[in-house]
Amino acid sequence: MSDPIILAVDAGGTSLKAALAGEDGSLLPGCFFRQEVNSDGTAEEIAASYRALARKARQAARSRSAEITAVSVCIPGPFQYRDGVCLMRHKYAAIYGIPMRPWFEEGLGAQIPIYFLHDSTAFLLGAARNLERNRYKRICGAIIGTGLGFASMFDGKIYENPQGGPGISIFSRPFRDSIAEDYVSKRAVEREYQMLCPGEPLPTVE
Repeated sequence: MSDPIILAVDAGGTSLKAALAGEDGSLLPGCFFRQEVNSDGTAEEIAASYRALARKARQAARSRSAEITAVSVCIPGPFQYRDGVCLMRHKYAAIYGIPMRPWFEEGLGAQIPIYFLHDSTAFLLGAARNLERNRYKRICGAIIGTGLGFASMFDGKIYENPQGGPGISIFSRPFRDSIAEDYVSKRAVEREYQMLCPGEPLPTVE
């Protein structure tokens, strides 16, 4: 085997998106994967989805005579990122406290380095990759999805909390009569759309 590559995974609540990348960060053409996952399902159902994704990636790598040498997983919190343990209650509740590394090892058939990081941290690292970081001492990024994510970087280093999540969190900050995420998130956009267009179905985005 040759050409070591990395499996990059975006772990969402309804699907897992992934791609194979070279060690220089370049994406391999045609090596994009999607695996449905029910974050409200049982622990075994969730684990099965992660194993299936890892098997797809292994097959794709082998078809290119390549070897997956590391896995990077971005996933929202609460999460114990250094240990790879989910601490979420609002989704993925069935796997609370369960280590996720073994699922990838079982699907890939090998024990390799597996790293977990907050999805907003992953976004900021990617967005700041081509910046002239010496010119920018303080960088932040906000992402809007199912929830409201936020990450910050000081002097070229991601600011983290003790669990490996964002050192500054804004989703639960008081705003108007609730919290920020209730006004800046997927559900907030859908609620506003339904108010402006009563009776109209929500647009679908592929």
